[in-house]
Amino acid sequence: SGSATNSPERFDIIWVEDVTDQEAGLEKSRDLHVKAETDMRRLQAAMNAFRYPVWMRNARGELIWCNNYYAEVLKTTPEDAIRDQKELPFTTAKKSAQKTNQDMAELALRSGIAQKDRRHMVIDGNRHLMDIVELPVPHLDITVGETWDISREDELEKEAARNTAAQRD
Repeated sequence: SGSATNSPERFDIIWVEDVTDQEAGLEKSRDLHVKAETDMRRLQAAMNAFRYPVWMRNARGELIWCNNYYAEVLKTTPEDAIRDQKELPFTTAKKSAQKTNQDMAELALRSGIAQKDRRHMVIDGNRHLMDIVELPVPHLDITVGETWDISREDELEKEAARNTAAQRD
């Protein structure tokens, strides 16, 4: 409500503005948000389908995402693994100065080259030989890591080497 200057008359003002363009922009933003969330859920579901650990690290080497299998190995949840910065239980030789996964991630980001290593890990009381890879994703300033069990392949290689050696004798 208002009144004219120097006048006892009172009047109401209604302000009308066309917000069609703003609403259309807002609707487009909502649609993009829903699509991004759907894409993210789809990608996470796909990564959780892997029966080996997969994880992501930021530029500081901190764990920022892991799949369900990573958490299962640690007997925790992905959220707790990330919050507590839990690392997979790789074993190293006592005399070895092996790089940590964070070191591998840092080097991968700095060099732009995937870093690979082989280490043992005890899962459910059994020792497994694991291939480990930290892949750089420079435009996002992250690395994606994965590790998978190569114990069976290692056993077959050793058996083949023994058979070859036995045939030479």
